[in-house]
Amino acid sequence: DNTEIHLVDGFIDFYSDIDWDTIELDAGETILAYTDSITADTAVAIWNPQTDELFSDDDSGPASVFGQAHNAQLQFTAPTDGDRYHILVEDVLGERGNGYVLIVERLG
Repeated sequence: DNTEIHLVDGFIDFYSDIDWDTIELDAGETILAYTDSITADTAVAIWNPQTDELFSDDDSGPASVFGQAHNAQLQFTAPTDGDRYHILVEDVLGERGNGYVLIVERLG
């Protein structure tokens, strides 16, 4: 298994806070980005600032340990070589004071 996993601990610091991380991808490279939180209702988005394309998800991720399905999950395949993408995470309710983990798996 050649899967590379990247974990980011995050925290929604203030109302309408949007956290982000950056990743470079080559054409055909696929990632799976998802969140895990027991308190935040997260959404995840992948944004290409070169083309201004945005792909997003809310609530498709696995349920939290308490059974709530408020985690986000998004699979994305890069269409071109060498673009830098931003992975954005926010609480869709605009709440603050909630922690989460962003997991990014390079699938190939």
